[in-house]
Formats: sequence, C-alpha cells, structure tokens
Amino acid sequence: MLPRLTLAAAFVIAGGLCCGLPETGVDPNTPPAGQPRYVVSASTLKLRASPSTAAATLAEVPRGATVIVTGASTGSEVASNIRGGWAPVWYAGQSGYAFDGFLLPVPPPPVDCPNLSAWALAIGFAGPETVIAKQACSTMGVEMEGDCDTTKRTPLNGQAWLETNAGYEWGSDTIHIPNTTSDAVWAAARQCMKTELDFSNEGLPTASGPSPTLHTDDGEVSMLVSEGMRGWEFPLGCSSYVHVTQKGTDVEVAAGGGC
Repeated sequence: MLPRLTLAAAFVIAGGLCCGLPETGVDPNTPPAGQPRYVVSASTLKLRASPSTAAATLAEVPRGATVIVTGASTGSEVASNIRGGWAPVWYAGQSGYAFDGFLLPVPPPPVDCPNLSAWALAIGFAGPETVIAKQACSTMGVEMEGDCDTTKRTPLNGQAWLETNAGYEWGSDTIHIPNTTSDAVWAAARQCMKTELDFSNEGLPTASGPSPTLHTDDGEVSMLVSEGMRGWEFPLGCSSYVHVTQKGTDVEVAAGGGC
C-alpha cells in the first residue's frame, strides 16, 4: 500500500493531466501582466510568431479587439504608410508579435467615422464638458455681442480628452491621447478624414512642400513638418488643416478650419 502522501501527489498530477492544464497550474487563457492596447487597423492585425512580416501568422486579430503588450517594441517597419515596430503581445491565449503602428490605448473610430468628435464618442466620455477659455467679440475687433471664441474640453476614457474650439468664423476639434506615437494615432484618426479630402490611405508627411498625391479644386495641399508636428493645410472654404503633434509621450490630432 502506497503512503498517503504519495497517493495525494499522484492524484494532483493525474488531475492536471485530465484537465489539460500545465503542471504550474497557470491557465493559458489568463492575460499576463502588461499594457492593454486596442487594434486600430482598418481590418485585422496579424499576430506573428516572430518580429518579421515573413514569420508565420498565429492569429488574425480583429479591429477593435484588445491585446496585451508584454514588453518593449523592437525593429522598424512601414505598413500601409504607417511607421512602427514589433511589440511582443498576448492575444486569446497566444503569445507573439504585432506591428505597434496599429495599437493604441483607446478604441478605434467607428466605421465611416465623419470627424474627430465621432471618434471621441467611440472612446467614451469620462466626465462633463467644461469651458477652459473664451474671448469676447469686443476684444477681437468684432462688432458683435457675446463671445467670439470658446474652447471646451471633455475628458475621455483612457486619460484622453477632446477639445473643441468654436470661433467667429472658424472651429476645430482636437483629441489628446497619452502614451503613444504620432503614427499610431494617425493610423486611427485618418479613418475620420474622408469628408473633404480623403486622407484615409496617407501616411504622415516626412518633409514640407506640396503634396504630390492630394489636391483640391482651389489649389495644392501643403505638407508641413515642424516642431514635432506633421500634417497638412489646404484651401477648402477659406482654409483647413489636419495636424498631428507629438508632445513627449503624448500625441494630439487636430482638424479644423474657417475664414
């Protein structure tokens, strides 16, 4: 007859084998420690076995799904005109590598997103809107009563925020997202840039000058690169712009215009 201790150990081992769990007792479907990130590519994002486009595909991660980034990104790639590296990630019980140019700490815009305010709604409001600045018309040389310039800010989920500016003949929307890169923000934001000029397939400019691929009936689109900001200005209405600015580890994307 086996000692009672030996019988107990045998029972534990047999129980682990019957249930398909590793001997450590760790469930492979339990997310590891790391940073959750949303997939913001236009369709799916490949989870690869190693940090290379030639590596085997382990899974197709759908747009809007969450992965866990478990370490620092390495390498450099350009995919769909977006620059990024390879991040070690976990998804649905599998560990691999994903292109981090399509990973953000906030959800992607809705399908057929018309503007940045619609994207902010998809991210989700985390508090009430507040007025952070305003200017009376009389101080701007405008012969009208009341305020001719008002800026409001609304906190969003993920420590992001939306800022809206309404002026006498102009306006803008700005979304601020922490702990990311300008290319990753643009990968998502460009899905909301189809209503006037279609920027949905454009990467961020790398040099200033007229865009060789975009134009309006009123003139060429100007590409701008300065002080951490990359974007465009173009003559629609009186003038319009799209700017993406890296501010330390945070990024802001702004779209606006007017006369």
